[in-house]
Amino acid sequence: VATQVAAVYEYGELEGAFYVSMEYVEGSDLARVLAHGALSEERAVHIAYQLCQMLEQCHAYTAEVSGREVHGIVHGDIKPENIRLQGDDRVRVLDFGIAKHLSQQRRYTRNLFGTPPYTPPERLERGLVDPQSDLWAVAVVLYLMVSGYPPYAGGDEELEQRIRAGDP
Repeated sequence: VATQVAAVYEYGELEGAFYVSMEYVEGSDLARVLAHGALSEERAVHIAYQLCQMLEQCHAYTAEVSGREVHGIVHGDIKPENIRLQGDDRVRVLDFGIAKHLSQQRRYTRNLFGTPPYTPPERLERGLVDPQSDLWAVAVVLYLMVSGYPPYAGGDEELEQRIRAGDP
């Protein structure tokens, strides 16, 4: 995972505001690449596969934080704008700003933030976030890469209703 996410150099609080100093990641974000049209199936699968590898490691991550065991990290906002492509389509994932950890006792956590087109129905309904939430987002990104358009469209309210109803 360390090679697929931006490195964090420093974090803290300055004048009452939290800050994070991170690596600058060269490349083009996937949204800009997709602005030129759909990708070949081979290229799209190559990118999606790397995303799945990175997420598998995040979802299996364990650590001790402040004396508490943390099991699994859910990114929570996988979307083309947060996917940076480097030479040979090497995937780097950015913006873990709304990432959540899953505790050992819970299989999911709550988070109402995210980007609606990439948000699964259960998260829209109840705010439930789990590893499958990230996989839903990867599937939406894969669909977008191959077709050139998102599986669900509309204004925010219509979009959310379509996702909840499974009405692409």
